Amino acid sequence: MDWSTVEEFIKDVFYGPLSGLPTILPELDDSKLRIVIDFSIHHHADQFTFALFQEILSRDTLLDSIGVWLEKVPVLVYSLLKYALRDVEGTLLPPSFLLRLGIICQSIIRSANQVGITSLVAFEKISSSLSHLTLKTYFDLLWMAAMSIRSLELCREVMVVMSDSRAIHDNNSPMLGYAHKHGLAIACDRAEEAADACPCDDFGKPTKRGKAPASVAVFFDKEETFVVHVHIRVDREFPVRLGSHVRLRASLAAENDNTDLERIIMDGVVTQSGRGQLRVELFHAPPPETEDMGWLMYVAGSTTTSRAMMDAVLKLATEGNEACGLCGIITGAEVSDFAPELPVDDNGEGMETFNESQRDAIRSISSPMSLIWGPPGR
Repeated sequence: MDWSTVEEFIKDVFYGPLSGLPTILPELDDSKLRIVIDFSIHHHADQFTFALFQEILSRDTLLDSIGVWLEKVPVLVYSLLKYALRDVEGTLLPPSFLLRLGIICQSIIRSANQVGITSLVAFEKISSSLSHLTLKTYFDLLWMAAMSIRSLELCREVMVVMSDSRAIHDNNSPMLGYAHKHGLAIACDRAEEAADACPCDDFGKPTKRGKAPASVAVFFDKEETFVVHVHIRVDREFPVRLGSHVRLRASLAAENDNTDLERIIMDGVVTQSGRGQLRVELFHAPPPETEDMGWLMYVAGSTTTSRAMMDAVLKLATEGNEACGLCGIITGAEVSDFAPELPVDDNGEGMETFNESQRDAIRSISSPMSLIWGPPGR
């Protein structure tokens, strides 16, 4: 760092020991504190970052901005939880932090690859708060976990802990119970598909597999923080298409990087595909040195079917009969007294001309709802 280019108030923070910060930080106004923590995050001064974030939490004037720093450094959420729950009995966050429950849960999931089972403890600490999430936000969290927690066992446990914390919804509404059950199942299936397509070890690092990953260059998007543009050689055959789940793993250190920083891995979904270039929406904020590093790209399967299923279940639960006239029957919210007579006697004359599969199809008319699939020629 060329300190001659840095303003004096920044030098005052970083020149001295950490023990001197309690004296220095209260003298900084909010705007200067923002500048200092952004500087700290950019240069990976982690111990300073945590100390600066503690000061931010103590200022009511900056609480509305905490999501900005949680997106950049998700592991800061553990400092937030320690601060928010310091005087609280039980597992319900105070109102000022309950309003920010969505970004808190996102940060726990984004940090899960780094902290492991500590993420489970975090969700258990705020278990009563999770019932305050909207169904859409909860589904988004399930999807984020399935797409970005690379240890399959940890991913399953995180999703189950979230699901158990919201079990109260299952008792209040058959429709919500149906949505919670099937949303969890779809998310688990997606996580398993990703683990099969791109196996990772218990620490979330892709393991050796048959086909080598592609070497790519990654560039920031000028307008969106969680979007990057991936450049890949046009002569490289690679099974990537719209909706593909990709994992970008840093392969080379940034120029003049003398640190021992762990090589980051970012998960995302391909939203645009062109010749030699992909647009990828990430579940993690890319680090400041992204464009200066080399990257390897792995493919973890397609998300198209799973995403459509999640959206369909959510639409059914939130729109009800407007989404589907049979909503009540599908979800169990209605008990139908529909009981028509069979066109023929179950064991009577004429039934012997049908095979067992056809007989089952005839009998299904006595059910509230049935789906008969008949391939051509059957």
